[in-house]
Amino acid sequence: MHSLRYLPLLVVATGFTIAGTSCPQPNPQPNPTARVAAMKSFRSAEELRAYLAEQAKRRMDFIGAGGVWPLGLGCAAASSGSGDWREGALGLASPTLEASPTGEGLFSTTNVQEAGVDESDVVKNDGETIYVLDGLDVHVVDARPPAGLAELATVKLPAPGDSLYLRNGKLIALCGAYGWAMPALPGWAGPGRPIPMFRAAGTSPPAAVEDLETPWPEGGQTAVVIIDVTDPARPVIEHKLWLQGLLVTSRLIEGRLRLVLAGEPRLPSPATAAAIDRMTLSEWIPDYRHVGPDGTVVSGDLADWPSFMAPVYPDGLAITLAVTIDLDDPAAPMTTTAISAAAGTVYASTEALYITDTTYDWSAGTYQTDTIVHKLAFTDTGTAYVASGKVPGRPLNQYSLGEYEGRLRIATMINEFGGEDTERTGLYVLGVDGTRLEIIGRIEDLGIGERLYAVRFIGPRGFLVTFKRIDPLFTVDLSDPTNPRVVGELKVPGYSDHLQLLDENHLLAIGKDARDNGEWAWVQGVKLSIYDVSDMSAPRVHQVNGQPAEVIIGGRGTHSEANVQPKALNHFRPLNALALPIELWEGDTTGAEFGTRSFTGLYVYRVTVENGFEFLTRIATAPGLDADGCYVGYHGPTRGVFIDNTVYAVTERGVKAAPLDSLTVVGDITFAGSPPAWPECGWRVDPVVVLPEGTGLR
Repeated sequence: MHSLRYLPLLVVATGFTIAGTSCPQPNPQPNPTARVAAMKSFRSAEELRAYLAEQAKRRMDFIGAGGVWPLGLGCAAASSGSGDWREGALGLASPTLEASPTGEGLFSTTNVQEAGVDESDVVKNDGETIYVLDGLDVHVVDARPPAGLAELATVKLPAPGDSLYLRNGKLIALCGAYGWAMPALPGWAGPGRPIPMFRAAGTSPPAAVEDLETPWPEGGQTAVVIIDVTDPARPVIEHKLWLQGLLVTSRLIEGRLRLVLAGEPRLPSPATAAAIDRMTLSEWIPDYRHVGPDGTVVSGDLADWPSFMAPVYPDGLAITLAVTIDLDDPAAPMTTTAISAAAGTVYASTEALYITDTTYDWSAGTYQTDTIVHKLAFTDTGTAYVASGKVPGRPLNQYSLGEYEGRLRIATMINEFGGEDTERTGLYVLGVDGTRLEIIGRIEDLGIGERLYAVRFIGPRGFLVTFKRIDPLFTVDLSDPTNPRVVGELKVPGYSDHLQLLDENHLLAIGKDARDNGEWAWVQGVKLSIYDVSDMSAPRVHQVNGQPAEVIIGGRGTHSEANVQPKALNHFRPLNALALPIELWEGDTTGAEFGTRSFTGLYVYRVTVENGFEFLTRIATAPGLDADGCYVGYHGPTRGVFIDNTVYAVTERGVKAAPLDSLTVVGDITFAGSPPAWPECGWRVDPVVVLPEGTGLR
């Protein structure tokens, strides 16, 4: 086995944006603004080894020869956002509709960005069974009938779970952990024996080593666990594929699992030039380990030297891996494209994978940014490099990118840290010209002095939201890619975090209400809106009986997981039903005041163009106020799942079911050993108001 040791992504120093979380770090290169958007391949294994060694030595010249950055610098991995389901070319905002295995009805699935591009989530279902990820466990729940909810089985994972896929009777669990070898303490493991310490990716408490099956004693590692659930009561783990590197994001397209991994090789200590030059190529290249159904173990290099590429302008020690796994034959060799560059925001269409890499430049006294975009085309067996391009600024998240007719549209925030008057949004259309992604159309200086809050590209249309004290919704005509045009603008109080289509001519938006205070705005409750975009030149708030089609839930402090994670928003079109989690705070407040926390759980609406938002029910997922007046809450992920005419409120703690015709909870199970609800007694616990970066909100 090779001895590459991957550092935790928490401590990398090259400026990752992991799954939408921006992590600016000092760039050791002499002139970041001179970056060239082009890639090169290597002519030999020795040329690759020498290149990686040179990048390491430049790093050491920048930070010293300690070998690694101190723990705690950098940023943690986070789950990526998701989007909506598209019907044909319309981009209709519902999860994919599936027939249940028995043909008895329909059920909702994960809210995704692009039709045909599945995304992983913490909850999956097939219309009969609900699978719930809870740390090292997957709970298997019999959902039919709703009054007979029962946990059929629990699958123990080899490492903390990140998310799940469900396909053709197979449950695919993505897991990850990172660790490092600590010097032995007297009495711990004997003289000279290092103690491996592991943490779940993106969390702080260390996991017990005996609960994990990580094959490498240190570094970031990802596991793909394939579980046969054709008999849900007797799930069987068939394959475990371990990969060195931490998960950035993933997609599932036509039976092929596309993973994007990232990491950084650990250098010798002390990291002298001579020690770095002595490293063999096998010490730089990450490994894989496959454990088959019969326990047979196969291991080797996750990539070979011809699969590596590097930017013409060197980008440090980071290595990004685009890995393809055939789920119909998991034992077949994986294919990998390796890029010696950082991984930022990632977007995938059905045709291609786009990996961005943002660099921050302090030379002008402000954060000047640019973003390089690498396009990898999907092939039957893997990915193939196509082209690279560069745009000013940085994307907001995966929804900042969208492909249409082979061209990429990307919206970016420019000079976002350069002061209020210099903040603005740009929109760029990139087309392939040889190995270059050239800007063929652009719109610049949108929302000067405002920050970008939401983006959605749907066919030849684009929608952007910027905000400081009031929300302009811009509508963009992209039918001519060389001449994109802003054709309409709508200003409404508050802002939108996420946009998706309710139907061809109406947008469904979730965001926050806001109260203008002159120089800034006080954030209020969660806001749901319907926008009429049938006339792109005159977008408007949809009206129902002369009233705006919108609803504001709660007061200052109220928050929904769907404000930051679109997968938590479920619009189920067959029932015109909408479910979203809500942390409710109520009370008449002014200024910075918060009200009183009064509810945690799932809100359910009927939503139509004819009647707007009609409240149906809410299902508590935490106990709430107890007899002593203490609020007992829950802060984990929550999903609303629809199966036939029933809505299920699903958390790591359990599942509740309520038929929509009765609106009464008829099924309720709590998982054994589930995370406890959090009592808030005897002290004031104000909500954490999750706001996009900027100075315009309080």
